[in-house]
Amino acid sequence: MFDFLDKPYPFDNALNAFVRIGFGIALGLFLFILFFQPFELDNADVNNYILTIAGFSGITFLLIGVLQIILPWSFPKRLNKKNWDLKREIIVQSLLWVLNSVAWVFYTAYVANVILSMYLVVKIVILSLAPPVIILLIKEVRSLKMQVDGLKIQHQEKRQEHIELVSENRSEKLALSSGELILVKSAENYVEIQYLAGVTLTKKLLRATFNSIEDQLRPFSQMIRCHRTYIINMDHVMKLYREYGRIYLKMNGIEEDIPVSRQYLLGIRNALGND
Repeated sequence: MFDFLDKPYPFDNALNAFVRIGFGIALGLFLFILFFQPFELDNADVNNYILTIAGFSGITFLLIGVLQIILPWSFPKRLNKKNWDLKREIIVQSLLWVLNSVAWVFYTAYVANVILSMYLVVKIVILSLAPPVIILLIKEVRSLKMQVDGLKIQHQEKRQEHIELVSENRSEKLALSSGELILVKSAENYVEIQYLAGVTLTKKLLRATFNSIEDQLRPFSQMIRCHRTYIINMDHVMKLYREYGRIYLKMNGIEEDIPVSRQYLLGIRNALGND
């Protein structure tokens, strides 16, 4: 029933991540308390008032640092990237909520010298919920992005098929995987094949008609004609854009802009929408 709590979750105890997230949350709390004044602080002395508000933010910043940096460092076997899941994340953020609420209550009573009421304590507890909720939302977005990236990689791996392009007289051929092929370009009586050999962009001329190469690539759904002189691999498309009334594709590893004819534009857009 609660299996979803065991799903892997983003774990980042790096100092720069703590500073970025912790400082952003602390600054947001400072501005919120400054402008909305939820705690009925004495604002007769402006300097003291600002320092008191900064204290609330400082407490939260410190607690985030303790839970995100010091706690994983103290218990590396239990709190690490390999075994981090949603359940542990919720426990840590719940701890942040409780500690922040308690610290703010004591700070309000003994430093800010505000008489506590049940209503004020409820407001403190509710506002203390903001930091863990924000952190969970940030990590949930990262988790979803990781899942999407994983699905894209799986999708591309499934489409890694063997391709063999043969010249007109069958005296030459080029064998490669579908992921290595970037594009095919017409070059008069030849076709220019641009592909990756490892990480190096390589070009090869085959004596063949453009239409014959198109027929050989027809079984591979990611190979799409975008222009009368170009067939491209959709797995290597970075973006589709318009410039000076013309439409182009930006390909991974290719400096030149690949033109898109209007008659092929719909197919390109559909393919991009499906990826």
